Amino acid sequence: MYDQPIPKTLKCESVIEATVVNCERCGGVGSYEVTTETDYHKRFFETARQTCDICEGDGRMIIIQEYFKVINLPERITRKIPYRENAYTQIDPFLKEVYRIAYKIDERDPTLERKYPDLKALSYDNYDKLVEEYRLIEILKK
Repeated sequence: MYDQPIPKTLKCESVIEATVVNCERCGGVGSYEVTTETDYHKRFFETARQTCDICEGDGRMIIIQEYFKVINLPERITRKIPYRENAYTQIDPFLKEVYRIAYKIDERDPTLERKYPDLKALSYDNYDKLVEEYRLIEILKK
C-alpha cells in the first residue's frame, strides 16, 4: 500500500535545548523606566529606573525547550489510485487507521539488577517501584 512502510520500531530522541534570549519586559537592558505622578494638581511626574524583576537585572533569559523527535519516521506518503481499481485491491475507500504510541524512558539499573536478580523479571511499572526500595536499602546500608 505504501512506497515506504511505516517502520515497526521507531527510533526516537528526547531533546532538551537551551537558548539565550533578551528579556521581553526590559528588552535586554536589565531595567525599565517607571513614571510616577508626584503632584496631581501641578502634573509633576518623576521618572526612575527600576531593576527588572523577571530577568533579575541581567537582561537575558534562558529558554529551555524539551521535545520528542522521531528519527526514522518517513514523511506522509500519498498514493492516488482510481476508484475502479479498488475492486481488485479491496481497499476500504473510507479507511482510517490510527495507532497511538506511548513511550517510557528506560531507567533500569544494571548494578542493582546484578545484586537483586528478581528485578530483571519485572514489568516497567513494578520495576520502578521496587528499584526505588532497593536504592533506599543501599543508601541505608552505607
